[in-house]
Amino acid sequence: MESDKKITIIDNTLIINDGVTVINKDDIGFLNGIYSLNDSIQKIVFPSSLQTIGERTFSYFYNLEEIQIPEGVTCIEESSFRNCNNLKSVKFPNSLRIIKSSAFENCINLSSIEFPDSLEVIGDEAFRKTGIREILGNMNNVSSIGFNAFYGCSNLGGLLYYANGTRCYGWIGPVDYCPKSIDILQSVIDIDNFAFKNCQKLEVINLPDNLQSIGRHAFENTGIKSIRFPRNLNQIEHDAFRRCSQLSEIDFPNSIKSIEFNTFEGCCQLKKITFPSSLESIGSQTFAQCSALEEITIPNAVTSIGNDAFADCSNLKKVTLPDSLEQIQNCTFYDCQQLHSINVPNALTYIGEDAFHNCKNLSKLKVGENVIVESTAYSSDTWDGLRTLGFLFLLYIVIPIVIICILHIFFPWGKSILFFFLGLALILAILLGIFCMIYKGHGA
Repeated sequence: MESDKKITIIDNTLIINDGVTVINKDDIGFLNGIYSLNDSIQKIVFPSSLQTIGERTFSYFYNLEEIQIPEGVTCIEESSFRNCNNLKSVKFPNSLRIIKSSAFENCINLSSIEFPDSLEVIGDEAFRKTGIREILGNMNNVSSIGFNAFYGCSNLGGLLYYANGTRCYGWIGPVDYCPKSIDILQSVIDIDNFAFKNCQKLEVINLPDNLQSIGRHAFENTGIKSIRFPRNLNQIEHDAFRRCSQLSEIDFPNSIKSIEFNTFEGCCQLKKITFPSSLESIGSQTFAQCSALEEITIPNAVTSIGNDAFADCSNLKKVTLPDSLEQIQNCTFYDCQQLHSINVPNALTYIGEDAFHNCKNLSKLKVGENVIVESTAYSSDTWDGLRTLGFLFLLYIVIPIVIICILHIFFPWGKSILFFFLGLALILAILLGIFCMIYKGHGA
């Protein structure tokens, strides 16, 4: 069927003709310039033969008020009804399986939706910034809800569960409305990515006993003060508790084998960490900027600690490393200025760049002959500053004096002037040498 035969316009109604199975933006685009479709259409009549609504087909139909999608349609493509500002009512068919990304984004007057039992996937930002006040129907068969699917729905508020209650999508609605305490349903085994991100009022979260995974950024920048991890938890994804500035203590279950990068970065009140004996690896920047942390004991099974894992832990004083540890990576203990005690594992073969940079109180660290130590592993801001001072001394004192001495050969001056400059150079050299001897132990 040709595109100019697919639709009919009667008054403010767009009718998709019988027999049409696929409708997309090109099928109605030929009328633009003759009819102002975006401003005039208030209603769309779909034929029973329709199977597919293409990407962006009806986006920016500003005055469209209602749609009833016919049985047989299984997928609503990306941005199909995006920015239909006046859309108030949508009826989905029982055949619908997928609503793709941004399908109804910015439909600010859409106040209620009822999902069919057949729905399986809701895409990223599918209902972002809509006027939805309630979600009807069950979501038992939904297996995936995309990133920011209900972001900015200021009329919503509450927890959203799906997949027969086994998955927690998280808090939907303004973060300021999130309560201080939340109990997750006992049926939940997975908490989604970004579930409670930026819910700063959230202080207590009670996790279900059978929880298995916590998604990335799930509790980032929340006000959580303490948390009890269930014994079946086996995965905490990266950034999950990043910048939880009130979190003071962590006790991991023995089911955890790895802690991913940035997971607890910036938890500035974190004072105590109890690692499980099952732990095998700690990711990059996992506990960076945990400024209240004073002591850590890494369990024996750990063989890998990532870059910057404990960087900028300014109050960390004592570290006990396992005999199994083979490498200390770049910047692992960068700028841990209070660190004064750390053991060297027998299995250690490598210390990376800036691993102990500016650890001013770490006076001595003996390593085996076979350990590869990068040249800047023990560098410090003080030692680097002294090297800079030495360069300036050479540039502005030594070189000018050498030049003066050479000129003195050809143009004899008074001895008092010459001795003054030579004496000044000697005094500065002695002072610089004293400083170098004092601080060398903290540097190279």
